[in-house]
Amino acid sequence: MSSTQKVEKLAALCALIWFVFIIDACFTWFLSWHVRYAIGFPLVLYSTIVLKREQRLVLTKQRRICVLLLVLLIILQTIDYRYTALLCYGPLALILLWDEQVLLKLYNYIKRFIVFYAVVSIIVVVLVLTDTWSFLPHIELPPQDIVQENLNTTNHFFGLFVIPQYGYEMSFYRAMGPLREGGHFSIFLGFIYFIERCVGHRRNIWIIIAGLLTLSPNFVFFYITAEGYVALSRKKAIRFLLQTVGFVAVIVAAVWFSPDSIKEELVKIVLERSLQENVGNMDSNGFMALLEGRTDLGGELIYAKFVKRAGLITKLKGMSVVDGDFVLSDFRLLIILYGYIGMLLFLGISYVIGKMSQNIFYGICVFILGIFVMISRAWMLQQAYVWTMMFMASIVFCYGNTKDSNMEKFIDVKNLI
Repeated sequence: MSSTQKVEKLAALCALIWFVFIIDACFTWFLSWHVRYAIGFPLVLYSTIVLKREQRLVLTKQRRICVLLLVLLIILQTIDYRYTALLCYGPLALILLWDEQVLLKLYNYIKRFIVFYAVVSIIVVVLVLTDTWSFLPHIELPPQDIVQENLNTTNHFFGLFVIPQYGYEMSFYRAMGPLREGGHFSIFLGFIYFIERCVGHRRNIWIIIAGLLTLSPNFVFFYITAEGYVALSRKKAIRFLLQTVGFVAVIVAAVWFSPDSIKEELVKIVLERSLQENVGNMDSNGFMALLEGRTDLGGELIYAKFVKRAGLITKLKGMSVVDGDFVLSDFRLLIILYGYIGMLLFLGISYVIGKMSQNIFYGICVFILGIFVMISRAWMLQQAYVWTMMFMASIVFCYGNTKDSNMEKFIDVKNLI
């Protein structure tokens, strides 16, 4: 192995360690966030110094703009007395400047990590369904967030994975990888599936099975976005439309004709509330009802108070401290914590990262995926891993090798209008 390859591998492995520590994997729950930052940030900083010495940093206009926006976000939070902002977003600002070959190595490491946990998740589902998991040695951990506290959850930690036990009996177990819930894991599975399909790779059956076992509509959205892009790039839109309608019809029919108890439980898992509650919310509140399934009364009251009573400066920069426990998973959380300036920075960073793909249609897809996360699980943007996955999507699209010679990587947008 040449010295150049050793430097690339070292930097990619350091970035992988940082990535694993910030995604809240179960084997890092024993450490505080400050310790996780303290482990990851120096590794990325050291790798950046080594790459600079090897003249392996890339300072294109788009990358410099994205770094500038991240620096502004860090300054905004530091002014508001959130001093961990540099440790949180600083590593990503450095990684944005790395050479493409190093980033491709990093993506391959992240992909292997996610696919490994896709396989592990499938095995765990089998263990739960056969009730053999209870015979394995484990450590019991308390609830890790307010949602788990409300559900009276006990986490059974098995080293590589966790099996949560709720305060009520469930017929289903959601694949969740090393994370605390299936919806979170579905985002990572979705990003990997999207990237792999859009650069011409075949469907990964492990990711598809694990994605469906998360019982999360997030993965379905990523799946349809990926297959939609592939269909349009190959000019097979009609086939894609028919396949999507058939795919959705099969899922709906399977749920619809299942016993009422199973149907109600599935709806509650996917939409967070019962079927009757969701139908009633849709009748009265329209689009906002889709968000209220992941919001409690406390979250709604805090947002209403922020909009009506907060001063202009607070609305612009957000609130550093929010009193009380509440659940609020959509973009309103970002508005409360980061203000309207922060929201503009979030949107700007997502837009620039999508534009790095150098393809209009693909960049729009990457941006839409970021907005989707912002709407459904905004708290994930309080760390840097969603932007990291978006950045990987753009870099792999530009510089990764495709296995499908018939794939039209760069679409003529004029032909789509």
